[in-house]
Amino acid sequence: MGKYNQGIYGPYSGRVGNVIGTFWKGRPVMRIRAASHTDANTLLQQTQRMRFRLVSSFIKAHEKLVRLGYATADLSLSAFNSAMKYNITNAVTGTFPTLKLDLAKVRLSDGNRDNLEGVSVTALPAGQIKIDWTDNSGNGIGESTDKIYLSIGSADSGEVFITDANGASRLDETVTLTVPTGWSGRTVSVIGFTVKDGVTVQATDADDVSTSANYGSVTVL
Repeated sequence: MGKYNQGIYGPYSGRVGNVIGTFWKGRPVMRIRAASHTDANTLLQQTQRMRFRLVSSFIKAHEKLVRLGYATADLSLSAFNSAMKYNITNAVTGTFPTLKLDLAKVRLSDGNRDNLEGVSVTALPAGQIKIDWTDNSGNGIGESTDKIYLSIGSADSGEVFITDANGASRLDETVTLTVPTGWSGRTVSVIGFTVKDGVTVQATDADDVSTSANYGSVTVL
């Protein structure tokens, strides 16, 4: 609500557009008419809210990877919003109220670089996970020195372990990681993408990163 001095027409009472003129304590005042809002809480609205919550929680947990991997996906959007847009549309499955995030479909990055090939994931004793792949550098956009970023997480618990794969490069063809204590018995998915060596915070070109892929799932020993 705002007080105003008389204009060319003087004080007025009534509505013009969404501006309402009235008198308060003898003074002419104007206020903006509140926009009408009807929250019918329809099934469609509930479904969309749940989809948003699922994806938002996941993307926030992967903020570092998303900032690195989605920086060039859509220059009209932030990396976070680009990731939200893709995953809300493509990575949520099921029907309300049993919606869930499908870790086989999520994307943590979006780029032109070649991802790893021939990837296998193996559970080892003492909470270790071994990831093997074939060095495919030189087959397209990819170099032997490309670094690998990984997310190891459980769709059920929502917990994730994010790592730069101990600095492993494409040419190494293997890396063994230890997941957090207490994860024994959990089935986890391993999602990863490659990044041009030297790019550590935010890609500046779509060729700097690959589109992420789900490398497989294992049960932690």
